[in-house]
Amino acid sequence: SIGSIELLPGVYKATSTLEISRPITICPSWRKGKVAISCSAPSAMRVELQDAAGRVLVKGLQVRQSSAECRVGVEVRRGTLVLDGVSVELTAGGGDSCVRATGAETRLEMMGRCTIRNWGGGGVGVQVSSRAYVEIGNSVFLGTTGGSVEVDSGEISTLIHCAITGGLTHGVRVQGGSTLTMQFCRVFM
Repeated sequence: SIGSIELLPGVYKATSTLEISRPITICPSWRKGKVAISCSAPSAMRVELQDAAGRVLVKGLQVRQSSAECRVGVEVRRGTLVLDGVSVELTAGGGDSCVRATGAETRLEMMGRCTIRNWGGGGVGVQVSSRAYVEIGNSVFLGTTGGSVEVDSGEISTLIHCAITGGLTHGVRVQGGSTLTMQFCRVFM
């Protein structure tokens, strides 16, 4: 990445989408305390890099919906987005996806005990479409009111050491033409 942004503990109110177009690392500062982004915009964070080979790393943040206007927690459209120990929660109703990866030049990696919660009404935890590549490891999906993971047309998607609980309609759904590999996962409905 080009540089980094270190956020002090506290709640940051996002009234517009944080658009990321260059490689960067976003993480909490060394001080103790949680860093949360409370979102009332249509999306809290959107990654669409100018160079598809670029990488954005987001570590240790909590992204949460503060109003029904927030439809997507974190979205990647081009480039690589790595979520490390990130929590994404859509709880105010009307959310589409906690995390969305779309596009052939898109790669999403989730690791380090990411937690995904979508209790707001019909959305999914992670949505993969348009030939995006996704790898999810050591993550937890809790109480999703729709499905936990949906692969609409993902090129290669992998779930490793994940726990999926409480998906109201389905835990994992893979549609025609998509590929999903699951290893050492627990699915409880």
